[in-house]
Amino acid sequence: MIDSQAEPEYDEIIYLVANIANTPIAMISIFENNRQNVKATFGLTPSDVSREFSICEQVLEAPNNLLVIKDLSAEKSFQSHPFVTGDLKIKFYAGAAILNSEGHAIGSICIMDNKANDLTTAQVKSLKALARHTGFIYEAKLTQDRLSRLKTELYSAYSDLERFAFIASHDLKSPLNNIISLTFLLKDNFGNLMDEEGLEYLKFINDSAYKLSDLVTAILDYSKSSLLDVEKRDQIKIGTLLDEVVNGFNFPDKVKIQYCKDENILNVSKPILKLILQNLVLFLVHNNSNDQVLIKINFHELKDKYIIDVLDNGNGLTTERKDKLFDLVHSLKQQPNSEYGIGLPLVKRLLDKLRGGILVQSELGKGTSFVFTIVPS
Repeated sequence: MIDSQAEPEYDEIIYLVANIANTPIAMISIFENNRQNVKATFGLTPSDVSREFSICEQVLEAPNNLLVIKDLSAEKSFQSHPFVTGDLKIKFYAGAAILNSEGHAIGSICIMDNKANDLTTAQVKSLKALARHTGFIYEAKLTQDRLSRLKTELYSAYSDLERFAFIASHDLKSPLNNIISLTFLLKDNFGNLMDEEGLEYLKFINDSAYKLSDLVTAILDYSKSSLLDVEKRDQIKIGTLLDEVVNGFNFPDKVKIQYCKDENILNVSKPILKLILQNLVLFLVHNNSNDQVLIKINFHELKDKYIIDVLDNGNGLTTERKDKLFDLVHSLKQQPNSEYGIGLPLVKRLLDKLRGGILVQSELGKGTSFVFTIVPS
């Protein structure tokens, strides 16, 4: 059975083969089970070839050698061959085996001519070399196909896991809220009937439900980020966006936020950039114990990326704390009232989706700076 799947890499090889050998016909074939997969041809179409009468299979029997038949019509076994007696009227044939990574012959590169012919030493070396490189190409494409399939499978599994996290988190919220409401009802209606130990147990149930609710909310927020469309880009003014971010907070008077008022137009997803900025500002404010908290947001536009710096006048971070800032598992374990917060793993994830990056610069007693980059589309 013939299967033709013309591909540019093989077309280039066969063009070189035909021109180096100076023959009117050339072909690359890969034999798979009972199929002859014609990858590329020069001077004929795959329909001209039938595996039943293929000479190339004989190349596989001596893979380390080059099969050269100077005149097929002079060979008794080929005198009645359709290539010789048919429309092609082939006389000269030469073929080199294509080997896989294990050294097994999997196909051939062959050249044919309508007159008796032979190959020079240089042509023989070239044909063998091109057959060897064809084997490399074939193996590379197989690996690429396997990786592509694996990527598709992983993406599907990842999407299923994302959907499960979203559904599970969403469905857990309702019973948790019921538990919290019931603890308040129990205390209000029957608190006077409980002793101190009973009230302590009730408080423990209430606190645990709140902690679990915060954890579920964190997981839900993280899983929702997968639904954000990173491909949809908006034309936004950085100054206007920062106005929205800063004015959306209700911080105490001790918190001051200074930010650029530039009117630079950014080509980026507005919801995602806004979410990143909100989480970075919240982290710096909540982790700054100074009497006066100062947050600064700076913006720089380079030729191929945007750079935004969010920094504070806080106490800085230890190396150990910096190393765990973007660790989702660690952050979830710290919920609620986490000193790290689920927001920073979310920031890292969103920047990865935007082909950006983030760097933390911090020194004890000298504050913390988050410098992140985003690549415009």
